[in-house]
Amino acid sequence: MWLDSQKLCHEALARSQPQLDVEYREIPGYGHLDTFFGRAAALDVYGHILDFVGRRR
Repeated sequence: MWLDSQKLCHEALARSQPQLDVEYREIPGYGHLDTFFGRAAALDVYGHILDFVGRRR
């Protein structure tokens, strides 16, 4: 329904709160909650999340 909503939210957040450490990554074939519950999310997505968190330690 809102194809670019996540990207637009990221851009608005980064612009309005520049002190926050936010990152946008698009993974083809994944929707909003698919990133956590998708069939292959553990293989396709979790590594990106762990990398992001790991860079902030």
